[in-house]
Amino acid sequence: SAIDLQSNESLLFKNWMKTIAQENILRLYTLNYDRIFKVLLNDIGIDCFEGFDSTDTIADMNGIRADVPRITNDFKSNVHYNLHGSIFWKVLPYDNGQLPNPEIVFTGYPELPDNDEKSNIEIEKGKPVYLTNIITGYQKAQKSMVTPFKQIHSSFDRDCLNGNRIYIIGYSFGDEHLNECLKIALRYNQNLKIEIVSPNFITD
Repeated sequence: SAIDLQSNESLLFKNWMKTIAQENILRLYTLNYDRIFKVLLNDIGIDCFEGFDSTDTIADMNGIRADVPRITNDFKSNVHYNLHGSIFWKVLPYDNGQLPNPEIVFTGYPELPDNDEKSNIEIEKGKPVYLTNIITGYQKAQKSMVTPFKQIHSSFDRDCLNGNRIYIIGYSFGDEHLNECLKIALRYNQNLKIEIVSPNFITD
């Protein structure tokens, strides 16, 4: 709930991002469920779009709708996207005429799934998926097919194919749907440089 903007780690991150942002567009994708990097970047005057309509305000309990067209079409803005969702998102379990149509919105405050509001969808017939604001463990690929996860993953795929440099920090390469984006980028993007930062680094 409180981010130390002046800690050694925060200052290190902010100075690094400032240096990179001088000549580059920042496209940050995180598997964490928080907004820490977004907040730190705002503190140094770097605005990052995080997938939701910034012209909207949280006027009621429903939250802010995802700006799906912008996620899909904008590749020239600084962004901070939560690939596996955020604790600050909420699932609205809409069911119009027995046609499940859930919507994920940004609320601005932490949300935990409520047992009273279940949203089940079927990406594959006969295989129900319990949709939540964060994606963990089982059925990651199926849950990633729901908006705005789907568009954010598409944006990640496109950025891997078109970027000049990718920094991979603290990722264990345990998500095959993300590994596929990186493998295809290495195959087709001749200009791509990848730097891996990992406490478990092995020379080989």
